[in-house]
Amino acid sequence: MLIIGIAGGSGSGKTFFLNKLIQSLSSELVCNLSLDNYYKPKNEQEKDSNGIENFDLPTAFNIKTLLNDIQLLKSGTSVQFEKYNYNNADLSTEFETIYPAPILILEGIFMLYYEELIPFFDLKLFIEAPLELKIDRRIKRDKLERGYEKEDVLYRYYEHAIPSYEKYILPSKLNADLIIPNHQQVEKAVETITNWCKQKLMT
Repeated sequence: MLIIGIAGGSGSGKTFFLNKLIQSLSSELVCNLSLDNYYKPKNEQEKDSNGIENFDLPTAFNIKTLLNDIQLLKSGTSVQFEKYNYNNADLSTEFETIYPAPILILEGIFMLYYEELIPFFDLKLFIEAPLELKIDRRIKRDKLERGYEKEDVLYRYYEHAIPSYEKYILPSKLNADLIIPNHQQVEKAVETITNWCKQKLMT
């Protein structure tokens, strides 16, 4: 099993790039896990000085469970989990089952930060985008998909996401094999990685 890690700041376009890559490789070859589905419960999250839960910290995620799921998939066993609904009461609870495939893609803001994960990766990608674009993407996503008000989104972005990016995520860029600017055309990067994967699977 080939394992690819995709990291980058909030709103950098990781999911967009992931979907492009899956389309290029074909869904039959790929299974993927999102770090978002490994958030700890809200009552276990650290709070800032204003009593607001900070979901943009490395401690916000249950990495032991993620590591266990990676091992299960590598051994040929499927995994099932409750999809994270971003604490949005309007979203119903959904369960998802992930079945093993030749390529496993792991995507999330801290995917290249955790030292425990680095040895698993055959290829490590870091997605970049300008700050203004990341903020705009997060406002639209959190309002439409997660039901957050704009003021709440901006507070969390400036008070939580940016400091976390500078302290934890940006330094993890040094672990990347490839750095991909996602405010430009990504087709060439997708094509390059697709060809690399296919060659690896043939050897």
